[in-house]
Amino acid sequence: MHVNFNKNPRTRASCRRPNSGSGGENRRTPELDDLFQFIFDSTTKRSHPIDCRNAVRTLAMVLNGCYRYELPLIQYSFLEEFLEDPDFAIKRTLHNMSEEDMLQRLKRSRKQIYARCKGFLDVLSPLKNARGPLCRREVAKFAHRSLAEFLQRKDIQEEMAPHLVGFDGFDFCCQALTAELKSTDHEDYYFTSMESRFGFDIQGRISAFTSLEPPNSARFYSFLDDIARIVSAQVLAERKGFVSFFLPGQWSCRITHAIIISITDYHPSMHIRFYAAQYGLYEYLLGSAADGAVEPRRHREHDETLGFALTVAHGFPSTYFSLDRFLKTLGYCFENGIAANSRGGHWGPVTYWQHIPFESEPLIRVFLLYGADPYFWLRFEPDHRSIEFRGAVRVAPQFGTARAEPFHAIYIDMHSGGILDFARENGWTLSLRDIVGYWFPKRAKVLQELIDRNTARQQADPTEDELKVLKARPDFDLDVQKGLGCEENEYFFTSFMGHHEWNKAMGLRSR
Repeated sequence: MHVNFNKNPRTRASCRRPNSGSGGENRRTPELDDLFQFIFDSTTKRSHPIDCRNAVRTLAMVLNGCYRYELPLIQYSFLEEFLEDPDFAIKRTLHNMSEEDMLQRLKRSRKQIYARCKGFLDVLSPLKNARGPLCRREVAKFAHRSLAEFLQRKDIQEEMAPHLVGFDGFDFCCQALTAELKSTDHEDYYFTSMESRFGFDIQGRISAFTSLEPPNSARFYSFLDDIARIVSAQVLAERKGFVSFFLPGQWSCRITHAIIISITDYHPSMHIRFYAAQYGLYEYLLGSAADGAVEPRRHREHDETLGFALTVAHGFPSTYFSLDRFLKTLGYCFENGIAANSRGGHWGPVTYWQHIPFESEPLIRVFLLYGADPYFWLRFEPDHRSIEFRGAVRVAPQFGTARAEPFHAIYIDMHSGGILDFARENGWTLSLRDIVGYWFPKRAKVLQELIDRNTARQQADPTEDELKVLKARPDFDLDVQKGLGCEENEYFFTSFMGHHEWNKAMGLRSR
């Protein structure tokens, strides 16, 4: 039995996600649920046990966040090999299959999906002018946008559960990619273009890993190493890939836009390390995790790694990613040759350090420990003459010995009190030393000593001996790899506005 849910045949050539669009034909109704239930029962209760098992596992994989509702047909084709031997891809040698063999494999897999999944899944092709490897031209997707919601129902999940016992869908997702890359000759476009599917594939798996928290991290790190070796063998050493990240604005995204930093200087195999830093996988960065034991491999890390790590500074992407994991990733960066005052791929006038969240005391402590430039001030202007900002105090962040002002000023209500009273007592200009004393009284001693040390060094990095002494002091709580105690974060300014926001607010008040 096979049911075609698509009334319009043109949708079969579409590669949109199943939950996109708003056509009436895709609304979930009781009648549609009854039809889904009938087909599901025919799949799970009236099919051969092996076909039933593989159908349920295929549906579960399409639901998997790793694939984001699109399962490449070439990767599905390795399912039976994975079920026979979960290590099949690891054992597989680099050997490109012929185009004829690949087309036969895809044809056989297409028939299996339609026969086993009975219309729940459709095999779709992208537009004819889509670029990319031939083996990626078809994907399995839900035939109807509401099928994902149906399959996520508690009772349906309970019916699927017995067929998923012993099946690690995430591991299959990783091993199938390994097998694909070992068996097919991908063009450079897949690895190096601005629309690189390679980056999408790797980042998607790392993101899924941090969300699912699978117990076998050693196996996943071995997978990343294996992929790096495959890419090194398949892509010429002189070829460079495109990768980019967003560096959040220091002075609130309401005031400064996130900066997009594009990197084109590194071989695609290096991108794996960038993404690992972005998701806080410091164990992978430290070294091989074979058999659960991390063997540190010391080498100078690229400065851009720090930029990727800082992309999560304004909010952690998953429950797996914690502040402790983030701080340990920063510690790894600094211990492996990245300067705390690095600019990396950033083209602007300020360093990565000046983009960290201003409210996060542990981040300030770690950067200062490794020698971050302490030359920072907040200059308050309570008597600025601009009519359009009447009733507000202008606050300008200043950096470096020249006190440059690379960011837009912010504006706070002159009746706010708190920090304004403190600024008034200190002549309307606060140094970083003043700020941490006011803001983090419990950590003021250690933060101010680090500021004094960095000032005396005149922008030179601390020596290994100095770092060792500082981290050994129990009252300073500076050993990042052992974990840091953290003072609760607070907002320095409970309410502030940028130029356009203040104008809008004042316009509303005057009406």
